[in-house]
Amino acid sequence: MLGIVPYIGGIVSIVWGAWLFEASVAVHERPRKTAQIVFGALAVLFIFTSIGSESALRAMNARMHEMGGHFQGIEDMSSEDAGRKMGEFLKGLEEGAQSDGDQ
Repeated sequence: MLGIVPYIGGIVSIVWGAWLFEASVAVHERPRKTAQIVFGALAVLFIFTSIGSESALRAMNARMHEMGGHFQGIEDMSSEDAGRKMGEFLKGLEEGAQSDGDQ
C-alpha cells in the first residue's frame, strides 16, 4: 500500500491541471483549443524539467555513494587517522572541483 506514496504528487498534479484547464475555459471564456495549447505546452515543460531533475538526482546519488566509500571504518580509527583521512578526502574534493572548473 505504501508503494503508491511516491506517485501521489503526480496524480494530484494531473487532477489539478485538469481542473485548472476547465476553470480557464469557463472563467476566462477562452476557446477550448487555446487552453489545450497553453496547458499542453506547460505540461511538456514540466515533464522535461522533471526528467532533468530526476537524471541529476541519480547522477548525484551515484557520486555520493562513491564518496561514501572513503569513510568506511572511520569510527574505528584513532582521531589522528580519521583527521588524516578527512584531509585526504578534502584535498581530493578540491582537486576534483578545480579540474571540473577547467573544462
